[in-house]
Amino acid sequence: MRRYLLVVLLASLLAGCAGRLGPDDSDTLNSQAIALRRLASAVQGEVWLGAGPGEDLLALAYAKDPSLRQPLKDNIVLVNVVEGNVALLLCTPDGARALIEDAACTPQPDLKAWEAGTLPCRFTLQPQEFCR
Repeated sequence: MRRYLLVVLLASLLAGCAGRLGPDDSDTLNSQAIALRRLASAVQGEVWLGAGPGEDLLALAYAKDPSLRQPLKDNIVLVNVVEGNVALLLCTPDGARALIEDAACTPQPDLKAWEAGTLPCRFTLQPQEFCR
């Protein structure tokens, strides 16, 4: 009976760690959080400069500063604009998992989703709630 409980406990612990990232991944993601923060500011600037609703805000930001693309090039970046406020979401290359979410008006990335476990690649933050 004790062995059975020990096996169940060990299996539970291993399952809990399966979706976690290692320390090397955390360093990379912290760097990407900084890069996403810079990109969010650039995209917010495009909105303030009058970019229309149908315009590709990422393309406009990348055209003005191509260095913004490199640190995030292997991931999916989504843009959400609500009431003139921008939020960006960085997801895994396959689009299955959210990594970082950032409202452009705040000084730091607002959600390090990789620390919260496995979250789907969809916005959870409403930029207008952060940008008052």
